[in-house]
Amino acid sequence: MDKEKLLERSRQENKKGDERVRRQMEDAQFLGSFVIEAVLVALLALEYVTEKGLGGMVSVAGVEFPFRDFCALLLCLSLAVEYGFKAVLVRKKWQMALAVFFTLGFCMGIYRVFLAG
Repeated sequence: MDKEKLLERSRQENKKGDERVRRQMEDAQFLGSFVIEAVLVALLALEYVTEKGLGGMVSVAGVEFPFRDFCALLLCLSLAVEYGFKAVLVRKKWQMALAVFFTLGFCMGIYRVFLAG
């Protein structure tokens, strides 16, 4: 192979960035989603463990509902998106099943808060 072909091939391989940089971005995204999910789980746990809970109401689009429902909706949405993207990228059935499970949980929560409430 001549020098120009090698350089062009190298440019094509590194078009999306260096492998180390891509891995660092993936790790940062994973850590970010993990921290958000951990905070939501901790808030939900505090809500159910403490006697009075954190209490409070959240108002969205003029509809008021408990803070714990808000945290649960965010957690379901976060997990549905995370596992949905993972299922699309790696094509694992268990990840798709989790994505569907959390999507259904999110939809049921939306129904409960906005339509049935």
